[in-house]
Amino acid sequence: MPYCWFSPIDTWDNPSLCAADTFDVSSDLVRFRNRVVNRPDLYPVAQAIKYAEAHEYRAVRAYCRTDAIARALIRLADPAIYPDELKVTPLSSSKAKIEFGFGPEYHFEVVREHGGWVISRFRVIDDP
Repeated sequence: MPYCWFSPIDTWDNPSLCAADTFDVSSDLVRFRNRVVNRPDLYPVAQAIKYAEAHEYRAVRAYCRTDAIARALIRLADPAIYPDELKVTPLSSSKAKIEFGFGPEYHFEVVREHGGWVISRFRVIDDP
């Protein structure tokens, strides 16, 4: 059965991310098989922000292409990142730009590689 949850990228009172998990129940031992997320391009951004706010470097790094991106997210997660006006722009079938925030603005690029999506670029644009 599908389920939805609130994440750091939600901008209002409706969760943006939903998933459906599958399990192998063919024996007495139930095993997790797979998770399908409705917005796989947004998932690494939401997860990386969640773990950055908790200062869990290894978890953040799992969603980032480089060490520098993971460290920048952790450094900027204090105070917490608050999304505003989430905008997703597909750049290709395997690349998207994700922007949100209102002073400062957060800009992410995500790419699909090795069967999943990772953050390939991250920058913050402060108030002018």
